[in-house]
Amino acid sequence: MQTIGHDIRYGLRGLRKQPSFTVLAVLTLAIGIGAATTIFSVIQNVLLDPFPYTDAHRVAMIQIHDVSTSRPGGRSFFQVPEFLDYQDQNHVFDEVIGG
Repeated sequence: MQTIGHDIRYGLRGLRKQPSFTVLAVLTLAIGIGAATTIFSVIQNVLLDPFPYTDAHRVAMIQIHDVSTSRPGGRSFFQVPEFLDYQDQNHVFDEVIGG
């Protein structure tokens, strides 16, 4: 245990003598830890657990073809009155949610 204390004191003395190396080492560690955390979060949320829903393969998205605009694919959202009408008149889907 005594040699570990000596090693820690020696390392801290070296870091104090070379502050530019200390800053570079801390920045490198921060970027590495941040990148690893980001990559893990993306892999976890996109590949391993993409949807927090049960039976995610049954989720459907509806796009509305709006003739007043020329956007390809239509719009992917309902206006609030449209959504409420759709929710009331739905006989196909188990549940309708909007976000």
